[in-house]
Amino acid sequence: MRLVFFVNRFPVISETFILNRITGLMDRGCSVDIFSNKRPKTPISECLMQDDVIQYGLLERTTYTPKNKPRVLAGLKVIAKNIAREPMAVLRCLNVFRFGRRALSLELLISYFNLKEKGPYDIIHCNYGPNGELGALLKRIGIPGHLTVSFHGYDMSKYLHGRSDNPYSVIFEEASLLLPVSEFFRNRLIDMGAPPEKTVVHRMGIDLDYFHFRERYLRPDESVRLLTIGRLSEKKGIEYALKALYKTIRHYQDMGQDITFRYDIVGDGPLSEKLQMLVTELGLNGTVIFHGSMTHGSIREMIEDSHIFILPCTTSSVGNMEGIPNVIKEALASGLPVLSTWHSGIPELVEDGVSGFLVPERDVDSLSERLVYLTDNPGTWSGMGAAGREFVEAHYDERRLNDRLLRLYQEVLDDH
Repeated sequence: MRLVFFVNRFPVISETFILNRITGLMDRGCSVDIFSNKRPKTPISECLMQDDVIQYGLLERTTYTPKNKPRVLAGLKVIAKNIAREPMAVLRCLNVFRFGRRALSLELLISYFNLKEKGPYDIIHCNYGPNGELGALLKRIGIPGHLTVSFHGYDMSKYLHGRSDNPYSVIFEEASLLLPVSEFFRNRLIDMGAPPEKTVVHRMGIDLDYFHFRERYLRPDESVRLLTIGRLSEKKGIEYALKALYKTIRHYQDMGQDITFRYDIVGDGPLSEKLQMLVTELGLNGTVIFHGSMTHGSIREMIEDSHIFILPCTTSSVGNMEGIPNVIKEALASGLPVLSTWHSGIPELVEDGVSGFLVPERDVDSLSERLVYLTDNPGTWSGMGAAGREFVEAHYDERRLNDRLLRLYQEVLDDH
C-alpha cells in the first residue's frame, strides 16, 4: 500500500505520535512518503530529532513546500514544465475564484504536481484539519487516492475559534475517512456536519515496550518528585501546577511537616520566561527545574525517576485545546499516578480516582488538595499506576492501533 502523510512540520521532537504511526506502517510493509508544510526551525544538521527519523531514512522521503520567494520560483518552474502537458490542471490549480488563497499562494499548484510526480498513492493521510482542507482541494482538482484526515487538537479548537464559516465542509465531502482522536472531537465533528458513518475515533498509541512499568513508592527522607512534560504554552496549564505546588508546600509548612518536593518541567515554548519568573515570585527556585526540550530517550528516564505526573491542561484564551496528550499515556504506562483536568479527551484516558485525579480547569485549590492527598498517601501510588498501565494496554497500544489503521485503510480501498 502506498501512503503519503501531510504534516505541519517534520521532524518535530514533540510529535512522536505521528513519527510512530509512520514507522509502524512502514514496518507493516507500506511505502510512506511525507509532505511537510514547513522545515524544522533549525537546520537539519542541528535539529533535535528522534533516532527513528534517521534509521528509517525519513528525511529522504520528505518533500517540503517552499515558502515566500522560493515558492514563487518553484511555482514558475512548475508552470513552465507542465503548461503544455497538462494545461487544464495548471489552470485549475491557479483558479483563485474557486480556491482562494491556496491558489493565489501557489500552494495548490506545487502540491498537486509534487503529488503527481511522486504518486500515485492509495491513501493521502492528512494530519490536522488545515492539511485536510488542502488534501480535499487537491482531490477536487483531480489527484487520485483516498483522503483520510486525522484531527488532533488545535485543529478542533483554536483553528475554529471565532469563525462563522465551516472550513471543514470540503473535507466532509471529499474524505473517505475522518479520524478524530477522541469521542469528544468525534461529537464535535458530527455537530459540524461530518457524516457519522465515516467519522471513526482512532486514538494515537504509544510503544508499550518502550515504557517500562514500575511500582512507585517513597523512600524515607526522599523528596516527592513531580514531573510535567509539554510545550510551555497556555493550554498546558503549567502556571496552575506551579501555584498548586506553592500552596501545597505552604500547607505542610503550616502543619509543621518536613515534606520536600522536586518539580521537573521538560519542554520549551513561548511561556518559558514567564513561567521562570513565576517560579522566582513563588520562591520555588531550587524546587522547580526547567530542562528544556529532550529526546524521547531522555524523557523516558525522567518518567522513570518520578513519582507523580502533573499536566493541568486548560482551554487557552484563543480557544486552543488538547486532544489526548501522549505524554499522559506514557506516564500511565510507566506506572505514574496522574494529576490532570476535566479537559477535552483527557477523561477518556485518565480514570478519576482510579489511575489519577482530574480537577476543573484553572482550579488551583482542587489541584493542591489532590496533590496533598497523593503526598499523604504514597501507598496509593502503586495501585493507581497498575490501573493506568492496564488501561493504556487495553486502549492505547500502538501496535494494535497501527494494525487497526491498516484495516481501516483496506476497508476504504475495498469499498471503492
